[in-house]
Amino acid sequence: MASRKGIVALRPHGATRGFSVIEILVAATIFSLVSTVVFMVFRGAVRSQEVGVRETEIMQRARYTMSSLQRDTTNIFFRDETSYNVTISRLIEQMESERIRAEQTGDWQPFFDMYGDPDDPRTREAAAVGNPWEQGRVIDLQFQGTPGSNTDTVSFAVYSPLRLGSHYNSWGLSRVTYRVDNSILLRIEEPVEVNPRNIYGEVLERRQPPRIAKLAEGVEEFKLRYAFWYDHQWYETSDWSSTRRQTRNPRFILGDHGIGDDMGLGFDALQQGRNDGQLRPGEPGWNEFLNDQRSEPLDRLPAYMRVHLGLTDPDDPGRIARFETVLRVYPSEETYAPMEELLDERQREYERRVRDERYTPIYPGSLVRR
Repeated sequence: MASRKGIVALRPHGATRGFSVIEILVAATIFSLVSTVVFMVFRGAVRSQEVGVRETEIMQRARYTMSSLQRDTTNIFFRDETSYNVTISRLIEQMESERIRAEQTGDWQPFFDMYGDPDDPRTREAAAVGNPWEQGRVIDLQFQGTPGSNTDTVSFAVYSPLRLGSHYNSWGLSRVTYRVDNSILLRIEEPVEVNPRNIYGEVLERRQPPRIAKLAEGVEEFKLRYAFWYDHQWYETSDWSSTRRQTRNPRFILGDHGIGDDMGLGFDALQQGRNDGQLRPGEPGWNEFLNDQRSEPLDRLPAYMRVHLGLTDPDDPGRIARFETVLRVYPSEETYAPMEELLDERQREYERRVRDERYTPIYPGSLVRR
């Protein structure tokens, strides 16, 4: 009988040995690590793309808003309020005086004989003068900036471009207003003609509806600063009206702080003649107030506007992206200086100190905030 020791077991042709449990665990661990790294890289790339898209959208909203403001400020059209509406303003002022007189005496018949009774068409036809608001167009070419808590409003007249199929504005001018409603920044374009009124001064509906464009949504901050140059110094203020006489008026600065005749400038008389919203046309002291006011320079246009815009991130409401730019107002004339022949050095120094307290001083010749 042959011995078994000499027998050698042979594997079938093509057969291989299987992986051990340890080898499988090592391979699975390596595969999971590589998959995790690839997933994290891919996820980071997707997040970066999403953040980039959001940032681009926010920057696009800001760019569109700033471009619109820059285009309009470049095309500002401005005239002093005393250089137009001259005839009709005189008629309206006279009618206002007659209306005040009728309120004081209680006798309205002379007033109706001149201007007509809105409730009686027969008196309107037989009126000697008629309603001045219906006899001519009253236009508004003034610059007005009104501050708010977080959002401001600014309004001014611009050259109106011709658009096919659109209404042609009178004199080729429009009035644009930038304001925020429900976190939406609006650009409102309307004619420079003001709303008509009846003889009682009540505002009537505008003949032509405004054109409203939405510039940006999610607006949390829209702040404007207006600059002017005075006595070798730049100043910025949060509100502006081209019809006022105060930013470049030393008598307003000094008189508003109680400086009187002891300075030799007659500021007590100025204090007594100031309007403060109490005087109306036709009342005693009105003409004196007008004459005093007309002797001072109008504020006119600011030199530039500093625009601060804050936009919220739709995917992260707690985050606000802030943008700031400076827009030059080209028609402005920064040629004002203190009247050195009227102000001695002590008065001038006091005026400078008060002006620095009232407005925000900026480094001379610089647009960098102090």
